[in-house]
Amino acid sequence: MNTSQSVVLDERTVPCASERRRRALPLVACMIVLVASHVPSTDCAFAQSPPGAQPQPAVPPDEREAKPLVQIEIKDDSGNDFLMRATELKRSDRTSTIKVVCKKRIGSVGSSMFVMRAFYDIAKARKCEYFVNLKEWTDENGDWVYIGGFTNKKEADLKKEFGEQFDYNNESGQKRKLLSVSQFALVFESLPTKNETAPACPGDGKSPSVSEAAEPEQGPIEKATVYKLRTNSDLFKDVKEGVRIVQGKNFGTAEEAARAYLSSESGATVPARGDLSILTVGPVLDSPDKVLAGEYSRSGKTLTLKITHTNVRKQGLQLRRNFIWRPLVAVPYSPKMSDQEVTVTWTALESLPDGKPLKTEAVVVTCPTRLGEPQKRTDD
Repeated sequence: MNTSQSVVLDERTVPCASERRRRALPLVACMIVLVASHVPSTDCAFAQSPPGAQPQPAVPPDEREAKPLVQIEIKDDSGNDFLMRATELKRSDRTSTIKVVCKKRIGSVGSSMFVMRAFYDIAKARKCEYFVNLKEWTDENGDWVYIGGFTNKKEADLKKEFGEQFDYNNESGQKRKLLSVSQFALVFESLPTKNETAPACPGDGKSPSVSEAAEPEQGPIEKATVYKLRTNSDLFKDVKEGVRIVQGKNFGTAEEAARAYLSSESGATVPARGDLSILTVGPVLDSPDKVLAGEYSRSGKTLTLKITHTNVRKQGLQLRRNFIWRPLVAVPYSPKMSDQEVTVTWTALESLPDGKPLKTEAVVVTCPTRLGEPQKRTDD
């Protein structure tokens, strides 16, 4: 028989609860109302959404309406609607397909911990000690979809344990790591029960999130397009140094890239669907100068891109024939839930790729990542 009930944390299931709370990681607690529903796997009639290029097709209506195996929610202040909901759509032998619907983001800390709580609860329901995020993408409705792997093998080989279709590295090129239920019990089993008062979740990024607790991500920028906007363009005087998140990734010409940049105000909300790019504008350069998109890194709430360039004018090179241009660099962007801002550093070198830095101040530009939430659908 299928059951559905509100679940709160039971201190009796965790020995020495007060001691575990004392040792728990600092966490801005959010009042989470959990709705758990356990259905025997033989009763499930879900079709797993296959991984592939973004965006993925939305889950069909018949699957969205089917009763989930495990579902958790964060309720709004009224208690009548949810802010975020995670639903286990399908459970196979060692993997689960999980969909997260976000009506209102609660900050990178709250969002990251909420997704991790979904993996944690599913692992407990499966009676598995270890879990890993095998695949993630955003569907056409802007909802997050994950494929999680669950096992009791501490040193499991991901391909042998879960399938050859899954990579050892994540979408950012970092090695996937198995996490343990015991590891996160210190956090989740110390959250307040429904009879306690929880402080509001500000989402200010000061509390440690899952991404902040792990090693920072870093690696080379694999794809980037450099556009040269010359002074003979009517847009040249309007395009200033900065960085913005824009829709699209192939802008064709420098003027098209400049229009996309100018039409997206810094910090403006961008729909969280389709192709996105980080579009950054650097300092004015001369015809011999070159630009190279170097490395990226993620640390806490900040995604940082490092771009290097030459500057022959600063080196005193005589220019007989010259045209002045301003570089626009477009980098495809797959947002992470932890991202709250993007910072781009433009550094002048004597030569590319590994020349000595010139004695000139680097240009550093920053913008917040504000992605639009999925719109609530209404029937006509």
